[in-house]
Amino acid sequence: MTDNSDDTIIVLLIEDSEADAGLIKAHLAGRSDPSFTLHHETTLHHGLKRLQETVVDIIVLDLSLPDSGGFETFQSVKEAVHGVPIVILSGTKDDQVALEAVRQGAQDFFSKDEAISESLGRSLQYAIERFHRQRVEREIDAAAFIQQRLYPRPLPPLPGFDVAGRCTPANQVGGDYFDYFLADGNSLILVIGDVSGHGFGPSLVMAETRAALRTMATTTDDIGTMIRRVNELLVHDDLGPFVSLFLARIDVTTRFCHYASAGQPAELIRADHSAETLEGSAPPLGILAGSPLAVHETQLRENDTLLLYTDGISERSPGPPELFGVSRMRELIADSAELTAAQTLERLFDEANAFANARPAADDMTAIVLKVVSAY
Repeated sequence: MTDNSDDTIIVLLIEDSEADAGLIKAHLAGRSDPSFTLHHETTLHHGLKRLQETVVDIIVLDLSLPDSGGFETFQSVKEAVHGVPIVILSGTKDDQVALEAVRQGAQDFFSKDEAISESLGRSLQYAIERFHRQRVEREIDAAAFIQQRLYPRPLPPLPGFDVAGRCTPANQVGGDYFDYFLADGNSLILVIGDVSGHGFGPSLVMAETRAALRTMATTTDDIGTMIRRVNELLVHDDLGPFVSLFLARIDVTTRFCHYASAGQPAELIRADHSAETLEGSAPPLGILAGSPLAVHETQLRENDTLLLYTDGISERSPGPPELFGVSRMRELIADSAELTAAQTLERLFDEANAFANARPAADDMTAIVLKVVSAY
């Protein structure tokens, strides 16, 4: 509804019959919670002129006007307004016309007998609510599509490494983030992040973090510097959500790995099935300016597997207190030595979901699997 202190719904009725308009106005005049204010025009021309002068919440439109007829009338009004629902008014009840009206974008279709009734106000209110709900759903779908496009595409063949990543949001848009890409031709960057919260806000923070890290990877090879600068950016912007992050930079020639953690661990499963947690003591990003951050290093060897993950996987649960947990993830990775990174990733998600008895996930599930393989 428009920004009225008394929550009044502003209606524009474009109807050439003064008698019908009077009856509609009488029915709406007796309504409260919400109340209605009706503007009435008798021609398309005057209706379009009114729309230039007045902000309205809904338009009730007769398809047969002195200066326009049929669905051309509807299209003319639709093209003149954005973000305003239109309800079609007709002298007869015709199901085919009603279906076509909805197909072309009308929120509802009333015969005049239906419109001139006690239920009109309620029907108009429902039409407004339905219109705005549909618009939000379209915006969410668009955001989800864009977010999926931000996830990395498969790397070109990289001798000695096999990499795969996946994110399954708990909602249509999520706060988890993963990325992998080649920097300076000889370094493989892996990063995974978990933004606190769900929905549009965290997804925007995720996009900002991704863009900042990708940009900084072109100016420095020091992952500590990269993370500290992102932290300063998030603290300065004071967006609200914080970001737990794990970042690794691997020399593809020597297989030497530098990594840093800001509240986000990773798991390294060796060829002999031994495992170690890669982590640090730094807090998540976006909380404190100047937070200390240590960069660690380790040597990757053939048949090792590096698993970056968010807690949407490790905390997958059929119900408290049971969790999928890190031990199960380690065992699964060790038992998947013969599988590709993509196959291992798929198995990880499948088994975590099976463990939870396929209950809807309460959190985003995100992981990267890096396998160190023979270069020949």
